[in-house]
Amino acid sequence: MNRAVKKRHNVKKKPIGTRKTKKKVSSKKTVKVESFPKKGKTLEERFGPLPEKDTNAYSILFKRIKRTIKEKLLAKNKYFKSVRGSPDSVGRYITKNGKIIRTKKKVRKKVRKKREPFSLKKFMHLHKSLVVLGFTILAVFLIFVSIVLFIRMKYRVTNVYVDGNSYYSDKEISDIVMKGSFSHNSLYLSLKYMDKDIENIPFIQKITVNIESANTVRINVYEKALAGCIFYMDRYMYFDREGIVVDSSVEQLKSVPLVMGLKFDSVVMYEALPVERAKVFDEVLDITQLLTKHKLSADKIYFDKNYNVYLFFKNVKVAIGTEENIDEKVTQLEYILKRLSGKKGTLHLEDYDENKETIRFEETY
Repeated sequence: MNRAVKKRHNVKKKPIGTRKTKKKVSSKKTVKVESFPKKGKTLEERFGPLPEKDTNAYSILFKRIKRTIKEKLLAKNKYFKSVRGSPDSVGRYITKNGKIIRTKKKVRKKVRKKREPFSLKKFMHLHKSLVVLGFTILAVFLIFVSIVLFIRMKYRVTNVYVDGNSYYSDKEISDIVMKGSFSHNSLYLSLKYMDKDIENIPFIQKITVNIESANTVRINVYEKALAGCIFYMDRYMYFDREGIVVDSSVEQLKSVPLVMGLKFDSVVMYEALPVERAKVFDEVLDITQLLTKHKLSADKIYFDKNYNVYLFFKNVKVAIGTEENIDEKVTQLEYILKRLSGKKGTLHLEDYDENKETIRFEETY
């Protein structure tokens, strides 16, 4: 083997990290280069048997060496291009003589993977438990909604009957009972008022609700027995037949007469009015019930100092007198007031006798 060839290939070469400069005659700037590192093996071990001394043989050898270098570089980095003069991943270039010139390191751009389009079939396959749970919840929800709609349509209240009310109208009573978003459902009302009465309503003792059918409700009203009311400290105080104050309000009920002429010092809720004659409250209640029976409504009831009774109907004053023959007096009053419509004066019934044919009326102008 030729010594020149041995000498050329057995020269110790520095690793890639070291650099040396070459002076060139041309005016171009000096370029720092580095040679391919030797791995400690002979040429025969690395490239096979060397050919004999021949110019063409040596050119073939160097081509083999160059090709081997490129293949190893390409194996290290898949982005390395085998075209002469193109950079590899660390920014190195291969020259014509097979040497590597290190240049400025290039920053590789991150390649974003494209998102795959959403596939419902693939999602259901990967998340079977979630899909089963979702369908179960949906099925339960649909069953619940269907049951609610069925109950709402089947048990909707269309007929409401109110009994025993005189202080409140039917609409006012139904509004008190049927209050809320589900109040027009008979099934809801039956559960709400099961063994339960409505209390704490002014002038009413209690209210009961009976479900007669899926669409019909009957409301029974039990009102307090109000004998009359007095005006005290800008309020109307209502009392029963025993004179006990049971309620109060700012406005006066039309069906309860105003009682005047009674003398008392104070009024206490749920206690009897302090008057000299306690029997007067029974008289007031009897008069009130008789007036209601004959469909008469007195504006006020007045008691003088001797507890004689006077009833006022708009412009007509009726002198009842004592409680004697009170039933006959009120019965005659029902027919007499119709004849006195539009007149003003005093009707005397204190001396009423069924044997008398005339009743005195003093008209005033």
